[in-house]
Amino acid sequence: MVGSTGISSPGIGSGIDVNSLVTQLMKLEAKPLQALQSKKNDIQVQVSSLGKLKSSLATFQTAVQTLGETNAFNNYLTSSSDNAIVTASADATAAAETHTINVTQLATTHRLASKTYTDSATVVGTGSLTINAGATSLNLTIDNSNNTLAGIRDAINNASANNAVTASLINEDGGTRLVLTAKQSGLDNAIEAIVVDDDTNNLDLNGLSALSYTTGANSLSVVNVVKNAIVEVDGFTITRSSNAINGVISGITLNLKDAGLATITTSKNTGAISKKVDTLVKAYNDAIKVIRDLRKGALANDGMLLTLESRMKDVFLNKANISSSITYGFEVGFEFDDAGKLSINASKFDAAIGSNLASLQSFFDTSNAGSLGEKLDTFINSYVKSDGVISLRTNALNSRTKQVDSRIEQTSYRLEQTEKRMYAKFTALDSLMGQLQTTSNYLTQQLTALTAK
Repeated sequence: MVGSTGISSPGIGSGIDVNSLVTQLMKLEAKPLQALQSKKNDIQVQVSSLGKLKSSLATFQTAVQTLGETNAFNNYLTSSSDNAIVTASADATAAAETHTINVTQLATTHRLASKTYTDSATVVGTGSLTINAGATSLNLTIDNSNNTLAGIRDAINNASANNAVTASLINEDGGTRLVLTAKQSGLDNAIEAIVVDDDTNNLDLNGLSALSYTTGANSLSVVNVVKNAIVEVDGFTITRSSNAINGVISGITLNLKDAGLATITTSKNTGAISKKVDTLVKAYNDAIKVIRDLRKGALANDGMLLTLESRMKDVFLNKANISSSITYGFEVGFEFDDAGKLSINASKFDAAIGSNLASLQSFFDTSNAGSLGEKLDTFINSYVKSDGVISLRTNALNSRTKQVDSRIEQTSYRLEQTEKRMYAKFTALDSLMGQLQTTSNYLTQQLTALTAK
């Protein structure tokens, strides 16, 4: 490093301040290095500035793509005239419509209970127990390791792939019962319990057969009767095993709550669409602000920025090349003020949503060649993609940085060698002058002595 070498006691021989002298000379020698370091800093600031530009453009592109998705306008809200009877949810395939819903019966889950036993440790019996519910069949072996009420409960609940029933113990005043509850509602998921009792009698209430529930051998009692949901939609009857009913009205899921009559209405979620447009407008203005700030700073007089701002604005002003009744940005409410700031006229946009939603969607659709959305997306992508304009500029600057780093390294080495040579020369000079001074002093003494005689 420049200034890192020197002598411990400069000027011993002659009084010359070697360190100070070398330091001053090296300041002049180091000017090329300082220029290189300043150049590197300028390049790094440009790289950072291009990163900010790319980030702001990427945010704008995301807003364009979000608004221009195929299903971006397929947002629906649902409402019910009586949420206590039925509610609904809608997906992108729904439509704005109204339906009359008459719920006559809710789907219920099947629940069965055993007779009472003294407690959970009471032995029930041994044998095999098969529990069927819906498409699930659960086969269990009940032996001396799990033949108590609690053991049978755990064997059922711990069985792998048990999608049929849940077993629980209820302690009532008269003792403890084993309760089986189907995991799914509806008649298709009714519980069947088949027992092969080790006492050889599968039909009595003793031993494991006390847990059977099949046609003609119902040892378990019904706690909750299993039923299907029955609902009329616009007068047409639908029966389902679940209270969540889909596939009846396209794009709509009905959630039945209670018996009764209600009306379900679906409508376009225009608020969500407007919010996406507001996000696009904000992202555009934020990007323009970044561009203008950079033009005043690190990227001053950069023609790319001026071109970028001008062309971004032109996309909004020029006609979209699509077959649609909406082809200009001003037709949907896009406006620029004198300072070039973009805004959306809410009244115009709401009118476009209300009267021409299909054309509005086509205008923003990024997959629709020639649309506003497609043009913006394509143009911005040419700057932000991995091999786009900004990346190419950044790569070129990074290459220049490497070149400058190499020159800095070479210059630093040269300066170190120069500094060492200066110290060596001035140290030698100091020593020589010291010797000469000593000789001069000696001769002066001798001459003085001779004169005195």
